[in-house]
Amino acid sequence: MLTNNARNVALGTLFSRVPAAALRARYPSLSSMVQHAGLGAGGIVGAWLRSSDAADNLVGMERSAGLSLLVLLAIPWLLRVNERRVAPR
Repeated sequence: MLTNNARNVALGTLFSRVPAAALRARYPSLSSMVQHAGLGAGGIVGAWLRSSDAADNLVGMERSAGLSLLVLLAIPWLLRVNERRVAPR
């Protein structure tokens, strides 16, 4: 939870530089909508990746962990791409 809050502070700072000045009031709502849609999609994909077998053992955690690792490793690259697009403004 601590790292998630630290991430949100850094992303909030970055996102405040994304929109033009005239759109800054609308941007947080749009950003929140996209974030919540992503959380919903994550819940659906997580349920799709994991299931239980005949003995009620949880299976599919390897796939779920692998996907989480890929997303985690992609975040710095995505932030760098976004920073480069925002910097010229």
